[in-house]
Amino acid sequence: MLKIVQVTTSCKDCPKRRYGSGGQYDCTAMDNAPLPADCVIPQWCPLPNHPGKLAAEAIAKADNTLAVTRQLRDAVASGNGSVEWTKSVLDQAVLDLEHWKNQMSAGA
Repeated sequence: MLKIVQVTTSCKDCPKRRYGSGGQYDCTAMDNAPLPADCVIPQWCPLPNHPGKLAAEAIAKADNTLAVTRQLRDAVASGNGSVEWTKSVLDQAVLDLEHWKNQMSAGA
């Protein structure tokens, strides 16, 4: 079985682009809506976003969450012994976030 993935960087590259009339191109996926003359992808484009950018954003969010969780863990660790349970929960959260981040980095 063969599969093809196409990356579209402008309306000019899009398989949904169709020549209308008078030099105007239309988007067949949007009931023949007129496409911009400069071929810049409009906000209303129905094609899904490339997952690479989404993965990069998710990794950046994981980095931020991981930093905050580490700060919380360290703050709890510097307190008294009555917070050991909270520290162990935060330790596990840090491990889980590191694991998730590594999985996302490998797939990006």
